[in-house]
Amino acid sequence: MDVEMHDSDGIHGVDGMYDDGGMLGGETLESLKAIAVRQAEEIKRLTQESAAYKKGVEDQMSINEGLRFSRERLIDCEKLAALGRFTADVAHEIRNPLTAVGGFARRLMKMLGVGSREKYYADIIVAEVSRLEKILRDVLTYSRDTRLKFEDIKISEIIQESIAGFEDIIADHKITVVRALDDTPPVSIDHAHIRQVVDNLISNAVDSMPDGGTLTVSTANEKMHETNYAALRIKDTGMGIPKGKLDKIFEPFFTTKEIGVGTGLGLSISRKIMDEHSGIIRCSSVEGAGTVFSLFFVYQAPEDRLLQQCWQHMNCGRDCDSSSEKCPAYPNFGRVCWAVAGTYCEGRMQATYAQKIENCKRCKFYQTVNEKDEAK
Repeated sequence: MDVEMHDSDGIHGVDGMYDDGGMLGGETLESLKAIAVRQAEEIKRLTQESAAYKKGVEDQMSINEGLRFSRERLIDCEKLAALGRFTADVAHEIRNPLTAVGGFARRLMKMLGVGSREKYYADIIVAEVSRLEKILRDVLTYSRDTRLKFEDIKISEIIQESIAGFEDIIADHKITVVRALDDTPPVSIDHAHIRQVVDNLISNAVDSMPDGGTLTVSTANEKMHETNYAALRIKDTGMGIPKGKLDKIFEPFFTTKEIGVGTGLGLSISRKIMDEHSGIIRCSSVEGAGTVFSLFFVYQAPEDRLLQQCWQHMNCGRDCDSSSEKCPAYPNFGRVCWAVAGTYCEGRMQATYAQKIENCKRCKFYQTVNEKDEAK
């Protein structure tokens, strides 16, 4: 009797969980289902909150990284600007007396007898004056603001011209030239200035292979950050650059060459010219195995120039004649402003021009141009 009561009230009858057949009751089953649904919704909500929190942390880390990068670039730009002003002033002060010294030394050379010790001294003076004059020209080139004349030119044409100018030196050094020039589209550049960059890089490559080697020049179409680039690479099999010096090669007056051989301004000038072109210059090197310099030129199709540009969308006023500062994207790269003036810019610190320092993917104009990004 006691067992039956226990069996009846303690098992089958507790809170109505079981019916007479030992199965869950209908109301209880529905209640458990509702609890399960609420728990699933709560888990989903917590998962979404966790994902949102994680994204917020990642976004904040990205913003902090952008701020750090912009700060470092701004400091570098301020240093280079101050150095440029200082060197320009010094160069102007030195140029006049140096010109006088060189002029008088050349006059003396004509008056002195061949083979005399005085003639030997005068030759040294003239040679050193010529070297100093070259340094001064490089300093002034580096420090002054240049006016560029943009034209649509194929990079392969410039590389061919430059190699032709080095033919004799290349032959003397017994260097083999390998050309791998793809059909890249014309890009907006200043012919004379980009020719100077290419000449500097080829000259450095030749100097790094005094006993011969292989000089490889190649062009290709490449894409980075939803932007098309015409890429040029100049590769040598020379001595390479020590790892500890690789991050300093674009600094003014830094050189890996012997004293008296290089001015230490060739790569600095090249970097400056590429910045002015809203382009990118990179270097990779393995000591004892060679060096590769890569140049990237932004390509914007002619039909894109007829579409809405970034300054029209942003209403920033950078395209106005009264604007004291022109955005680097104006007037050639308005459809790819994030690559030349935004957070993907690898040139001078220009994110302030784009009115942002965060990831360009947050920009409404970026999303408008790259609709596929919005769908992701």
